[in-house]
Amino acid sequence: MIAPPIQFDRTTGVLEDANVWERLAALALSSGSKVAASFSHRCFCANLLRKTLPQRDIAMRLNPDTTFDFPYGDGYWSKLLNRQRVLAKPDQRPEPKCRALHAMRD
Repeated sequence: MIAPPIQFDRTTGVLEDANVWERLAALALSSGSKVAASFSHRCFCANLLRKTLPQRDIAMRLNPDTTFDFPYGDGYWSKLLNRQRVLAKPDQRPEPKCRALHAMRD
């Protein structure tokens, strides 16, 4: 049986319905994202850490009317636990480096 999702409010940083190990893992995932931000946001340790965590989701409140659920410990989405990471708005996305991608975007 899969446990109900962990609740995380990205604005306040409050983590609810998580045990001590899951809280420690959240700290490790957030710290790993901060360290990896200087060279790349690929955190391979997140995938290793995920194997030690119970199988459950995390419901991340991005703002008062938006909640995003993803598997807890996911190597890609867990970087959102780093509250210093800025979420780009659609009009603030960087320009694609490839002309073909730029053409597809327009």
